[in-house]
Amino acid sequence: MLTSFFRELIAPAGKFAIFGDFDLISESRKNITNKILTDSGFEILNDSIRIYLSSSRYFYLSGFDFDRQVEKPLSQDHLNLAVIHSLEIRAQLSDADLILCGHSHSMQINKPFSNSYKLGYHQKDKLYYSSGLGMTRTAHRLFCDPEVVIIILD
Repeated sequence: MLTSFFRELIAPAGKFAIFGDFDLISESRKNITNKILTDSGFEILNDSIRIYLSSSRYFYLSGFDFDRQVEKPLSQDHLNLAVIHSLEIRAQLSDADLILCGHSHSMQINKPFSNSYKLGYHQKDKLYYSSGLGMTRTAHRLFCDPEVVIIILD
């Protein structure tokens, strides 16, 4: 069902993903996740790539798996988008124009007035923190709706 849903997404510049911590628990789990994503037309990001919007316009898209450190600085001459799994490395990406982050399952049961890092867009950090689709340990969500974030670059 998930493969069918993701396959229907139309993305002229491509569809991209990174692995999360639960995708990397075992080789078999990583293989299942990889199959779902690649069968759905996604490219797994392991570093930075150029995404062409036209023959002369492009941006850099960088992907960092769970616990992966940023090994080289981002480009200074074009738009930089970074996809990270965990908030821990956001400080290493201060040159990014936009950071997309998941790993919010700790807020799958969310306390609406808590002091934890809130989901959504954070102008100061140039960060969008998503609740994602998955669940861990319990098949429930409270004050944390699942979401797929679609960003259109124009």
